[in-house]
Amino acid sequence: MIVTSPMPTIAAVIVAKNEADILDECLISLDGLVDEVIVVDLESTDGTRSLAARHGATVLQHPTVQYADSVRAIGMAHARGDWILLLDPDERIGSDLARELRLLVNEDECDVIFLPYVNSIFGRELRAPGAIEFHHPRLFRRGSLEWPTAIHTNPDVRGLRCHVVSGSDAGTGSCSVMHVPWRTPHQVLEKFSRYVHDEAERRRAKGAKFGVGRMLYRLSREFGGRYVVGRCYEDGLPGLFFSAMYAAYELGVQIELWQMEGSPARQDPWIRWSGRVVGEPMRWVLPLWMHRRRRTGVDGSQASE
Repeated sequence: MIVTSPMPTIAAVIVAKNEADILDECLISLDGLVDEVIVVDLESTDGTRSLAARHGATVLQHPTVQYADSVRAIGMAHARGDWILLLDPDERIGSDLARELRLLVNEDECDVIFLPYVNSIFGRELRAPGAIEFHHPRLFRRGSLEWPTAIHTNPDVRGLRCHVVSGSDAGTGSCSVMHVPWRTPHQVLEKFSRYVHDEAERRRAKGAKFGVGRMLYRLSREFGGRYVVGRCYEDGLPGLFFSAMYAAYELGVQIELWQMEGSPARQDPWIRWSGRVVGEPMRWVLPLWMHRRRRTGVDGSQASE
């Protein structure tokens, strides 16, 4: 994996815990791009350390933490490269992007490079605008910035020369970072369970309060903003799942906020009233529809009696 070159060098820093099933593709995507790989291992038990070592990575062992952001700086401190590339185990550098990044680093005209991302969930790539991630400042000159320890927070890049990679070929993923965050429903829900409480705490620290109206607005924004405005329906079922899962995550955060306020009952009367207005007519319609579905079968074929 070592690239011998007089040009500026790049060190990749990855934080991993039990990622042996996906880390291999991440490391392979770095071939020919980086000069050094540092893997900060969080007490893995599945062979992550040995896999990283086989790829020539320097493996640093660290006690388990909940989020990678809090220990990225440890890997960065051990890096010797002129530039640092931060990756997660579920991310892969596209071949065209790797070539462009090497050219940008060699040109030496910027300090921070924002990378384009494409999501792939449940084995399918998402291409709709509502599923495209923001660019992230993951490649930067060593010593030019400090990486924040808070989850999902970008560093302060004011005063630095920044370049944003367009990712014009992002539809194929070749000029993007391919992000594979959701592989199974179980894995997604487990990840959400680790995030919702801290996200609610973060919002509460900024003065957020629970309200039914605010909850409904945020749920509508999460689902409608992706599925309708962002046209995730163009990605078929994966686009629907993507939008619905983010709405489910937001619902979890809202429940956490409600519980942090003592699970108040002050808005229960409004819920009961609105439920009666909407629900009473549906009490007559839904049983008929469900009965028809039972008789015809879920797939539309005649069910056996």
